[in-house]
Amino acid sequence: MTCRQVQERLVDVPDMEVRAHLAGCEDCAREYAAIQAVLASIRPPARIEASPDFKARVMSKLTEREAPVRRRWVLPRLVFVAGAVLLLVLLAPVVGNLIGNFGGRGHAPASVVSLLAQSAQAMAGARSVHMIARMRTTPRENFEFIDPTMDWVPMEIWSEAGPPARWRVEKPGRVAAMDGTSSMLVIKPDTVSRGNARANYLEWMRILLDTDQLMEKELELARSGNSSASLAEENAAGARQLVLSVAFHPRRWFSTDWVMDRSVSSSDHTRTYRFDPVTRRLEGMQMVMHTRGVDVPVFEITEVRYDEVFDAGLFALAAPDNAISYVDAEQMPVAGPLPQSPKEAAVMLFDALSREDWEAARVVYPATGFNESFKRMFGGLQVIAMGEPFRSSFYPGWYVPYEIRLRSGQVRKMNLAVKNDNRVGRWVWDGGL
Repeated sequence: MTCRQVQERLVDVPDMEVRAHLAGCEDCAREYAAIQAVLASIRPPARIEASPDFKARVMSKLTEREAPVRRRWVLPRLVFVAGAVLLLVLLAPVVGNLIGNFGGRGHAPASVVSLLAQSAQAMAGARSVHMIARMRTTPRENFEFIDPTMDWVPMEIWSEAGPPARWRVEKPGRVAAMDGTSSMLVIKPDTVSRGNARANYLEWMRILLDTDQLMEKELELARSGNSSASLAEENAAGARQLVLSVAFHPRRWFSTDWVMDRSVSSSDHTRTYRFDPVTRRLEGMQMVMHTRGVDVPVFEITEVRYDEVFDAGLFALAAPDNAISYVDAEQMPVAGPLPQSPKEAAVMLFDALSREDWEAARVVYPATGFNESFKRMFGGLQVIAMGEPFRSSFYPGWYVPYEIRLRSGQVRKMNLAVKNDNRVGRWVWDGGL
């Protein structure tokens, strides 16, 4: 048998062929021992014996005619930990194609199998995680937006394992939180969006909330072909660290370069995670964008704190006074005919803004109103030119090129984002002003 064939059967009870190979192959024997050690760590410490009257008591219960009772079973966290460990062990032959330098053998070394299992256990044991981070972005823009030319903006991320799970992500001009049942996004000073517990206010950053599944999710992305991963051991400032590097290359998704390097999901970058070699817990992370032949750090987690006790109010946001709320498409007003194409939506929005007809603008703009700063900036604008809509990347909508002159005299040349992937198929503004 080849090493690859043996590797695919190491989690089973070895037959004679496998045992014969293990007897003569030091590498496979070492990996088999490591896998067995991991499996032993999730087996019960002792065999559970039934009491002598167990059968009689069970049969007695079966004969009782009681009304059926529905129970909602909640599996203890330990079950999920054990499942994650076992899953990682079973995936070891596949992960081997992604991690480390194996000299073409195509399977994971024992150290990788052990690391995956131990990391899953260690991270799942954390009751809470508090990350201190920074990002090259603007204070109010969405959590996806990055710009390598900008200064660092501070960020913080809080998450609790629960139940119920809760989280909060904040930077100076934008904060999102989920209290276990609902979520809210506040764009300072006065714009609010409300959603359920699954509302996607965080875009790519959501992966950082589930630290116990972080490594597994990154490896799953690599297996799907969206990235490539490598695992190494390094010494930094005299301290040993385990380093997981994930290279992300999205260029094949783009028909145009408009969205390239404007967000995390649209940039060529490398995410480097650093784990403590003893506890297997995440210690830090850095994202480096590769743009125009230059490598620029754009996101960093500089500190990770575990098992802090958070105040319950941390995850419950209060809407600002006189808040303006984003609304779903079916809640938007209908005043006359609706736009039937991306360009019609752009034309209708700019026409309404030029006339300062704020109610007409809400036919395309999905909000309950506009604040005074928005009105001062865009009211009375003049359209200089408008191009043909185009698509780029995995964005579900369209981009409409435009050039406008604001009342201040400033000329703005950008692309308006509009989409109709809502439940009623209505064309609405989605960004680009």
